[in-house]
Amino acid sequence: PTPAMLSTLLFALSAAIAQSVVTVFQAGEEGYKCFRIPSLLRLPSGAIALFAEGRKTLGCLDHGWVDIVIKVSEDNGTTWGPLRKVYGESNETAHVTIGNPAPVVAGGRVVLLFCRDNRAIMVLSSLDADGREWPSAPVDITLPALGTSKPTWVATGPPGGIVLPGGRIVVEANWRSAETGGADVASALTSDDGGLSWSHGADPVPNGNEGQVAAAPNGSLVLNAREGGDSRLLSWSNDRGATWSSPLAWPKVGSACAGSMIRASERSLLFSHNHGDGGRRNLSLWRSDDSGASWLLLGHVDAEPSRFAAYSTLLYLNETHSGLVYERGGGGGGGG
Repeated sequence: PTPAMLSTLLFALSAAIAQSVVTVFQAGEEGYKCFRIPSLLRLPSGAIALFAEGRKTLGCLDHGWVDIVIKVSEDNGTTWGPLRKVYGESNETAHVTIGNPAPVVAGGRVVLLFCRDNRAIMVLSSLDADGREWPSAPVDITLPALGTSKPTWVATGPPGGIVLPGGRIVVEANWRSAETGGADVASALTSDDGGLSWSHGADPVPNGNEGQVAAAPNGSLVLNAREGGDSRLLSWSNDRGATWSSPLAWPKVGSACAGSMIRASERSLLFSHNHGDGGRRNLSLWRSDDSGASWLLLGHVDAEPSRFAAYSTLLYLNETHSGLVYERGGGGGGGG
């Protein structure tokens, strides 16, 4: 498959029309054959950070030598600084997959959740406000976060989490284990002390996969998760992520893929995902004005039928504009 690059664009919330497009991570940059799994974050300084997986040895496949990398923009995504490695464990003789970056800003620092070989959840908290300095070793939070120390698969997000009034961090995670009968479940991981300790909400969403939580206009939290087919699963919490409703299916969205959902204005949620049955192509945008109960297709971001357009990440800029980064390539992207 053609290696993916990560491209960013700025669009108007009402029209979903790209105003500018720029490549942020280019395949081959700094020795990485592919960049995938983007996650945008507004830093305390006002700059925008883009976290991603830098895949070095197996092209765009999901495993092998994978590091978490970052670039920062000081001008709302128009230009981007140099690539920096946040964390990795691989070397020429041992390859470790460090991936699924899910960052938030809490307590004046960047709190970054990620996975090691999709078997453990790790957390790193930056040593400074803007994520330029990081400790050398992460903390394994798998057991307190999931209630099991031996998931057979786990992924954080993608693409990221939120921080509620009062400081609670909420990050979607999905996993399977002996405790789940080997089936996928999705739930919200929460921390009330700036990322030092973690737990997960009750009522995990059955069959839920990669997803994101957003604060809905009606005061609830809404979880929007990938499912195995062309549907999405939606679940709501009215107690800050402690318990969740039985999931509702949103059918025929697009081929199975990660998407991104954010609070985009005082009354609206925004969602990005591929649309239709043509595989990971035709990246599109939807808006909900009723806290996720229904969704209006706004338009297509990248409708070129031959071009791979897959995982995406949204970021609120202001009441009329949001930013989007997505995986963009040629005929395909590889990986899951």
